[in-house]
Amino acid sequence: MANNMNNFKNFIISDVCSQFSAGMLLAAMNWHAIQSYGSNGLIARLTNINLFSGFLVTLCMVKLVSKYSAKTVIISSHLIRIFFVALSLLIYCSFGKTYSSFYFLALSNGLAWNIYFPASKNLISLLSRNLDTVYTNGIAELSMQVGLFSAGLVSGILYKYIGFSMILLIGIILFVISLLSILKINILREDIVEEKVEDKKNLSYSWSLFLIGIVLYLPFVGSNLLNTILPGYVLENLGGSSVSYGVIDMFYGIGALIAGYTIIKLSKYLKFNLLIIVLFFSSSLLTYLLIFNNSILNSCLIVLFLGFAGPSIRTLIYSEVMKKLSSYYLGELMFIWNIFNLALQILSTYLLGNIINRSGANIGFSIYGLILLFGGFIYLTIMSKFEKD
Repeated sequence: MANNMNNFKNFIISDVCSQFSAGMLLAAMNWHAIQSYGSNGLIARLTNINLFSGFLVTLCMVKLVSKYSAKTVIISSHLIRIFFVALSLLIYCSFGKTYSSFYFLALSNGLAWNIYFPASKNLISLLSRNLDTVYTNGIAELSMQVGLFSAGLVSGILYKYIGFSMILLIGIILFVISLLSILKINILREDIVEEKVEDKKNLSYSWSLFLIGIVLYLPFVGSNLLNTILPGYVLENLGGSSVSYGVIDMFYGIGALIAGYTIIKLSKYLKFNLLIIVLFFSSSLLTYLLIFNNSILNSCLIVLFLGFAGPSIRTLIYSEVMKKLSSYYLGELMFIWNIFNLALQILSTYLLGNIINRSGANIGFSIYGLILLFGGFIYLTIMSKFEKD
């Protein structure tokens, strides 16, 4: 128990540094792209590089994840991050503003994130044995958002005062710190050879768990679309700057921070099915309100709730899944879910980039709202089966 607690603390430190760096680089990349080239199409292209590279690496990892420990997989993701961000920095310092520096940053996020995130959930499952899974997932979500919530604002300020290249350098340093913290995790052999659920029981869960995984990842699809929509929306609809973009982006993280703490409390008093349905439909409604909005303050408040809803849905579903499956099975299942998540993101982002360029950011929010509405209806149809299992 003590060993797992120390390991969990090291994981939290690593996750905060990693997520802060990733969020800071993503916000800086998107703003630098829109400011330098004035093209929503470029941002959509960068997002597609992110998604396609993630899709390909996820296909490979489905078979490899059972052969390597979650710790080893996470270490490899950090090494990929450091390499590609350093390469982007080298190109930027040598040749100035080029498309390739953007492309390597997008590739870094696409490869590393889609290796890291499923493996991190596998590691959390292993480290949180004999603990309340809502609590451990809530704390893990909280730690991730501590890094992400301030990254947008900090990135906007740093971009204005020290420039894009220094942001890349800071990002590399933070990824190195994250890597060192992961290396401190010491998982005993007896923790790895844990008690497994009977094969037949796992097979009985397979269909409902598969569908739950699709619902689980729809908020990811939505947040990814928000990253594509937001720079052009702030610049064109709100007339904002890099700082106002960073502030609005930060409010998504603040909402997720609030979710990491409050969802632990709410789950003790309300049914998780009710919470998930309410979060899906209310966030869909608020997304449509952004279409008629021209206030930065209102944008911050709506994005705050969207940031609260997505992580809350994830925390609740992850917790239920971890009750039904051992970490041995969870790792591979996470990568399978991620394949379908990325396929949906690739399709939606490709269509969205072209549509936004022709029709503006408001149509993007319409699509975002439809995706959340779709998630709510799917969950309504399968929640009784999932709860029964």
